[in-house]
Amino acid sequence: MISKALKVLVSELNNYIESIDVEADSIAVLGNVAMLDNDGANGNTLSEKIILSLVNIEEEKRLKNRRNYVTQGEQIAYVNPPVNINLYLLFCANFNLYSTALTRLSQVIEFFQGKYVFSMENSPIPEFLNDPEMKDFKLMLDIHTLNFEQINDLWGSLGGKQLPFVMYRTRLLIMRRELLLSTAPPIEQIKGITNE
Repeated sequence: MISKALKVLVSELNNYIESIDVEADSIAVLGNVAMLDNDGANGNTLSEKIILSLVNIEEEKRLKNRRNYVTQGEQIAYVNPPVNINLYLLFCANFNLYSTALTRLSQVIEFFQGKYVFSMENSPIPEFLNDPEMKDFKLMLDIHTLNFEQINDLWGSLGGKQLPFVMYRTRLLIMRRELLLSTAPPIEQIKGITNE
């Protein structure tokens, strides 16, 4: 689910950049920015690209206490509630020319300012249209600002030199495994027992 969600973002971002710059072809890629030292290995290159990297996953605690059953006809089905997660996404502009990197980074920010909610209804990617895992797909993006100490820690943990970047926090990616725990008939009446 995470990979598919990020592929939707990359596809939509590429469509936007190509609509304003016809010479840009698949500028945005899904990749690990920490692997820039291995750039070019196996024919994959991250140079002259906008790199989308997942840098953190956080559970949305406010939505944790949901019911663990659903009604299916005359039966009650018990299932584990879904896990709602937030993703922290790093968009880095890895271009040789610094002015190009800043231009591309501006295009990323412009795109997500204009469209910050993504679902299968407003971002139909043909390969995912009939995917049952993507039926509840919905991402909402907000810029996540880091202070200088957090920026230093981030790039130190990524082991590389700092590139022009922007970080977004996505809200409400729902992770669900369709695993039925048990079924039971609904409770229709309660009988009390008294001790006399």
